[in-house]
Amino acid sequence: MFGIELFLTIFMDMGRLLPLRILNLVLFFQAILYHIIRLQATMMVNLLDHVMQNGYGLVVLNASLIRVRALCKRYLHSNLALLDSCFELLLLHSEESPSHPVQSPSPSLPVAYSWVEAVHHCLTQKNSVELCPDGVGGTYFIRDQDHHYIGLFKPIDEEPGGGAIREVAAFLLDRNHSAGVPETLIKANLTHEHFNNYDKSQLTSKTGSLQRYINNIGYSDSMGSTGFSVEDVHHIGILDIRILNLDRNGENILIVKDDNGQIRLVPIDHAYSLPESLDDEFYFEWFHWRQSKIPFSDKTLKLIQEIDIEADSVLLEKLGISKKAISLMRLASILLKRAAIAGRMTLFQIASWFTPSGRNEVSQFKKLVERTKEIVKLRQQNMDRLFEQLVDELISSCQS
Repeated sequence: MFGIELFLTIFMDMGRLLPLRILNLVLFFQAILYHIIRLQATMMVNLLDHVMQNGYGLVVLNASLIRVRALCKRYLHSNLALLDSCFELLLLHSEESPSHPVQSPSPSLPVAYSWVEAVHHCLTQKNSVELCPDGVGGTYFIRDQDHHYIGLFKPIDEEPGGGAIREVAAFLLDRNHSAGVPETLIKANLTHEHFNNYDKSQLTSKTGSLQRYINNIGYSDSMGSTGFSVEDVHHIGILDIRILNLDRNGENILIVKDDNGQIRLVPIDHAYSLPESLDDEFYFEWFHWRQSKIPFSDKTLKLIQEIDIEADSVLLEKLGISKKAISLMRLASILLKRAAIAGRMTLFQIASWFTPSGRNEVSQFKKLVERTKEIVKLRQQNMDRLFEQLVDELISSCQS
């Protein structure tokens, strides 16, 4: 048992140097070991929980460890052959580019693998891909043999402004799945005759974001908002502020019914988030809903308090998000945390600082950012710390 812990410690330290094939080989032998020793599998699940919670390793490496954890859990709760599952793991993992995330932590990881397999199978069928008529970039619905939608694929070469990567970023930043962003990952080497193949004589291999399709009963703007869950609205709003969502319109919030028949909200389409500048205005569909004016619950305040800005920044950097976009995300998260925790402000009050009060007006957030940059140039102070100080001063002035 201690030998495994030592191995993982060395494994995590070497993660930045090991090629993907060697990682796969290591994972393969580890999986065989868990198949033989049940107790070691239990220990590994606990250890991997610790590893992932503390954010060690690269995104790709974390994804690999998560898959091993899922296989261990599957073994502990069933009599499935772990060795057979291991070949499935290596097949899926070997198709991914080391520069992109394979998958992220999610409560339904074992289900996610079967979903990815289903998508691969569908792409072998002739009429399984349908181009979405809406939107600016290329978005493709993927259907199964019963003509049910199971996924949406956004190729990087057809999505303007890095939208595909931002879709993945929104899912990964939605830690604990609190806002309910559908499972999203980067998939490489997908082909189909209905994709936009630039060379008509052969299929073009595509890399892009693959998101699970969510069956729904409509969009948020197709019915009144009074019946929506306060927690759902708050959690979506918190995510939108963190990622500085420029396009949270009514059609980007799905309405679904859960197993108990309750109405739930699911946020989708985050391609226009994590901007590099504040030139464009933010739009929050939920801004004037009554739920946004209700104070945060203790549970939601705890969620806000636990937002790890440093971990989020590292994650976005590994995804290839620009430093400018990461910097704005950090400042937005600082404002959110200070306003909610120290200022006890509502979602509506916080969001009002991100939206101009009138035409030709500048948002309070933009004013704070610009003021912070001006002072930093003069005094060479830490930007985050100075911004937090200015936010606290503004909160105090509003409360006095």
